[in-house]
Amino acid sequence: MSTDALDLDVYMKRIGYAGSREPTLQVLHDLHTAQVFSIPFENLAIQMGEPISLGIAEMMNKMVYGKRGGYCFELNGLFSVVLEALGFQMERLAARVRYGSLLVAPRLHQLLSVTIDGERWLADVGFGGNGMIAPIKFLFNLEISQHGETFRLKRERDDLYVLEALLPDGWLDLYAFTLEPLYRVDYEPANYFMSTSPQSPFGQTRIVALPNPEGRTILVENELKVRHNSDTTTSVIAPGDDYVNALKTYFGIEVPPDTAFTPLTKALS
Repeated sequence: MSTDALDLDVYMKRIGYAGSREPTLQVLHDLHTAQVFSIPFENLAIQMGEPISLGIAEMMNKMVYGKRGGYCFELNGLFSVVLEALGFQMERLAARVRYGSLLVAPRLHQLLSVTIDGERWLADVGFGGNGMIAPIKFLFNLEISQHGETFRLKRERDDLYVLEALLPDGWLDLYAFTLEPLYRVDYEPANYFMSTSPQSPFGQTRIVALPNPEGRTILVENELKVRHNSDTTTSVIAPGDDYVNALKTYFGIEVPPDTAFTPLTKALS
């Protein structure tokens, strides 16, 4: 797949990054954090009837030029080609989302492994409401604090790893993954399922999320939660103009005022 459509200068401006572009740990950390704070997680396209393409031109047009967000295949997809262009040693991985469930889910989440000076780092700019802010070193059972949130990696067996987040009720498994490297094309079937199937959770529920250094802002359907340090405020956003205005105010997302959001279960019935 061609990377001609990737414009690093425009991407860097989009995420507000003006630092070094050398493939170092500091640059990885700063780019990761900058994208997480700048490009929101959102699945609005699915319920707006927009196709989701993992082509570089399409991801650039949507998330960079169009100042929209995306979900994991788009967010980590774009980040991965940026890292490759900068010369990072990077591998694409896939995970089974758990969120505490004991059921074995299909591998429908993309994440990345980056190796710097012989040490592996987990990178993931696309997990939405509870995702990492910065890369995490591949060490196990080590609690890592990132902007008021705590994560850790654990090894469940020799070839299976789990990312956990510390919530008020205790540790929660976010997802489980192996280190089997994938190619960009390997995500196409999962992207098609997640963006077109009425069984996809993203086809049923609208989610928009954007972290910041002091917390996170999350909009699930019409419920808006704004967390600032240890305080969380919850409000209900009315449909129509109020919802469209909230997207712009809290997430920098602009959609036409008459945009209709129709769950796939209704759109296909």
